[in-house]
Amino acid sequence: MPKSWFVFVFRFFLYLFFRRHLGRVLYKTQSLEGLNDPNLPVILLANHLSWWDGFLIIFLAEKLMPKRELNIAMLQSEWAKRKWMSYIGAVPIDPSSPAQLLSFFKKLTKRKSDLPPICLAYFFEGRMASPAENAPPPKRGAELIIQKLSPVIVLPVSIVMDYRFNSKTSAFVNVASPKVIENPEQLPEVYFKIKSLHQMTVQDTTETQEYSERLSQKGWSILW
Repeated sequence: MPKSWFVFVFRFFLYLFFRRHLGRVLYKTQSLEGLNDPNLPVILLANHLSWWDGFLIIFLAEKLMPKRELNIAMLQSEWAKRKWMSYIGAVPIDPSSPAQLLSFFKKLTKRKSDLPPICLAYFFEGRMASPAENAPPPKRGAELIIQKLSPVIVLPVSIVMDYRFNSKTSAFVNVASPKVIENPEQLPEVYFKIKSLHQMTVQDTTETQEYSERLSQKGWSILW
């Protein structure tokens, strides 16, 4: 079976698994003008709350950028436990290994010349943070990635998981407008934007987690 068919079948069963274990998954976007510039790489920068985050990003990318192949940066230690995730775009990265980092960035640089260029998801916090704790500080990985690929389109993404109402978790994915970045010094502005997205999502979903006319009026749509 060709790999493309394997991936298609794998993602279909993954979708069924999600529908069984997750409740509503909603997304909201601001203006996406410039996102599909065919000449620039795209970096999705997102917070990291749960094991579901990578899969949420996969479905989001397919919705917003269907013509781009998505890769997801994943810690080598976690990838080693779930190597099957390579079939859905996971790329291992080991911050403690200079040799592995060099190999990772060489691959990124090579993919920059693809048409369309690489689309990479990166969880800038480096590890999962529970809803009850403060988010860990951003890791330097995003700075290095932008240095290697600059200029890039950065797409800020905030993920909020809602456990309040029933046995199934609901997910809310809030997406800001893309921003072209040429210098890592611009990243604090992006992190602040993601934090603002989180606050706006919590405000929108204070009363209910279900998809309703009220949420629709606020710009939320069903991702699946």
